[in-house]
Amino acid sequence: MEKDEFEQTLNNNVSELITIQEQCQNADVKCAKSILDTISWIKEIIGDVEIGIIPSSYDTMLINSFDFLSPMMNAIRQNISNNAIENIENLDNSFLSQITANIDSYHFYKSLGFAQENTVVVGANGCGKTTLANTLQKSLNIKDGIVIPAQKLLIIPTFSSTPNYEATAENYNRYQREILDDKQTFNASKEDDIPYSATRQYGSEFRNVLAALYSERMAKRNRFCDAFERDESPTKQELQSVLDRVINIWNFLIEHRSLLCDDSNNLVLIGEGVEGNYPAFQMSDGERIILYLVGRILLAPEKALIVIDEPEMYLHKTIVDKLWNKLEWERRDCVFLYLTHDLQFAANRDARKAWIRSFEYPSKWTIDNIEGNEIPEELLLKLLGSRKKILFCEGKRNSLDSKIFELLFEDYTITPVETCKRCDKLYKII
Repeated sequence: MEKDEFEQTLNNNVSELITIQEQCQNADVKCAKSILDTISWIKEIIGDVEIGIIPSSYDTMLINSFDFLSPMMNAIRQNISNNAIENIENLDNSFLSQITANIDSYHFYKSLGFAQENTVVVGANGCGKTTLANTLQKSLNIKDGIVIPAQKLLIIPTFSSTPNYEATAENYNRYQREILDDKQTFNASKEDDIPYSATRQYGSEFRNVLAALYSERMAKRNRFCDAFERDESPTKQELQSVLDRVINIWNFLIEHRSLLCDDSNNLVLIGEGVEGNYPAFQMSDGERIILYLVGRILLAPEKALIVIDEPEMYLHKTIVDKLWNKLEWERRDCVFLYLTHDLQFAANRDARKAWIRSFEYPSKWTIDNIEGNEIPEELLLKLLGSRKKILFCEGKRNSLDSKIFELLFEDYTITPVETCKRCDKLYKII
């Protein structure tokens, strides 16, 4: 659907919805909240379009966020044609949850200029970052972006055969739409009472990612061989798969050992001082999370919005910036949106900065952009979101002295502010 057609559809539907609202009032029937919220939202969007604040690059995501509209309108018209206007309120059972997520997501993107550039959103623990990530995932069309959750149970599987490419791609897209919910409980007094569903869901993450990578690699190699047999002279670039790129990035980031794919199509490691190779499932937590993140990012759709909840989790400080700098470069067609409470990570990113001022359960956030201020950007971020003590030091960010302080004072947020006079001044400001 083109933008002009979409705007006309919104205008037509809001007029029809307003008429239905009036019919409910005249019949003394409670109107569905789905209808009332959609009317308000469409009016807001029409106003935003008129004043020109919605960039054209956001058009596709906006259009896809109204996928619910056609089936909802059909359900409404069916009720009216059956003279069952009193059933209008039941629409909320089918549509309200999705509409609420889409509206909340729209307001979040709007507060950030509609996610046109890489952005770091800072928030203290308990400010609703994970809930925000789940809301964004619920509203995102799979073609528009992905959400990488903070909670992960990364168990690397082995494969006895290469998965089918088409079936695996379909499974992977379905997996990306799933929202992982760890807000569950179980009866500890019963030994066999554990949350099997959540455990299975979390534990299968690597299976989905690696299956997609393995199958795509095999499909590419089959096409390469077929082209070669037809004397078409395929290039080496045509042979390179997403998994090959993942391996190259992993090897770029990790020193003293190398990752490769063996003849059985399983990942193995070769390490310095280690005879032979050993299976990838023996990786450290940090090495596994790097493999997982690189795989997820490279498998993301073109020009996607990539939302990462707690991008620094399980990673050593010395590799965090190197990882995300590399991934942002590899996927420079995409926009990265980081949700974090790590102020050092936030300050080190070359990106737009914002913070979650407040959160009202279940899905209302107040987002403030961090503008220029007399206080340095890194310090400002810390004052807004840090729950750790702040230690000022001389020097510049990433300087040798600041890194030494980070090692010596792990319980403090280290803030280099160049001179001792600046340290003293900022101490007095606080």
